[in-house]
Amino acid sequence: MNNKELIGLIIRNKRNDLDLKSLYVAKKANISAPYFSHIENGHVHADPLVLSAIYDILQIEFNNDEKWLNKKIKEIKMLHQSIYDYDIEHRNKLYEKMIHDEEKLVSSILILDYLIAKLAYNSTSYKSDECKKIINFLDCVQDRMTAEQQNFYIYYVAVYYKNENQLTKSKIMLYDLLQKGSQETIIPMIYYQLGQIETRLNNLSQSYFCNKQALTLFENTGNIRRIFQVLSAMASIQTYEKNYKEADKKFQEVIKMTKILAVSSLEKNIIYCNASWNAICSKDYRKALKYLEHVTELNNNPSEYYFNKAWSLYHLKRNQELDEFLKDVSKQQVNDKYIWDCLTFVKLSNSKGNNKVIEDHLLQMENYISVEGDYEAKAFLYTQLISFYKRTRQYKKALHFAENYINS
Repeated sequence: MNNKELIGLIIRNKRNDLDLKSLYVAKKANISAPYFSHIENGHVHADPLVLSAIYDILQIEFNNDEKWLNKKIKEIKMLHQSIYDYDIEHRNKLYEKMIHDEEKLVSSILILDYLIAKLAYNSTSYKSDECKKIINFLDCVQDRMTAEQQNFYIYYVAVYYKNENQLTKSKIMLYDLLQKGSQETIIPMIYYQLGQIETRLNNLSQSYFCNKQALTLFENTGNIRRIFQVLSAMASIQTYEKNYKEADKKFQEVIKMTKILAVSSLEKNIIYCNASWNAICSKDYRKALKYLEHVTELNNNPSEYYFNKAWSLYHLKRNQELDEFLKDVSKQQVNDKYIWDCLTFVKLSNSKGNNKVIEDHLLQMENYISVEGDYEAKAFLYTQLISFYKRTRQYKKALHFAENYINS
């Protein structure tokens, strides 16, 4: 986008903000309406005296200080780099600086770079409403972006759609970016996002491929923080694919990395919970409990922690310990309905509850998990339904749910 187009864009946006008619501004600036229209549409280089008059009318302070502009260009690049490095603290500080200078930035030739950086921050901070506002504006000026600006813009719009669970839409946009041959700085991130999307779509082989591509590219640049995230994802995929030994090796590697990285307690807890679930899947319940011993700050832990511990204690027949644990859990805020229902199922099973009550509870879970649940949740639920009907010798029902499991 060239200077005359940017100037026209700034003038038009400011005029619309002030709810002024084109004719009014043209008359005030003592120029013809067609000439003003050409200026607004970026078709002509306006006379500096005319621009000055228009700026006064619209109360625009147009910042062309070269030193200041270079400083802001550097800060915007650093913000994108902080997202790439997953340096949240640095990203937040840079964003605060940008917002402090917002009025100057939107009245400068950096307006598009600023708005794309703002979208980058908000899409990676899961701020949906802010993203919508920025996207609505930038969609109208895509044709005025440079190739680099457009690539960054499309990438962060795809991230926004992923966060909004519009996974197929996001996936198509990201694969299109790869085919276009985007700049090297965002290709690792494209593969990283695609890995997450393919996992959620249950395309596990493709997810593993995307994560492997991302891992290689992050290793080439020494991006330890992203390597940590990709290895975590790959470990979980190995669990889904029942490669429990390989998954455990990767979880061990990731856990070692938590000791050298500034990882939040919540992130550590998620890793330990995922590692414990992998151990549960391989029926190593003692190892599962050992992983859970490292979960800290119990008011800030994943809901899965409660279920993983209860399920392990149940299978190890540590009934008294399980009863005490479930009593403690009832005092905690477990907001995840699926996890809470799973805990209720463990409680009913441990107390050797009436089979009819257990069956009704499992079927109630099936009603919502078949719509809302993810692959892992469905796998667990259908396994329990099949096991229950086999145990109670209702083989036709067991076969019915086995077929449902295969089809899902």
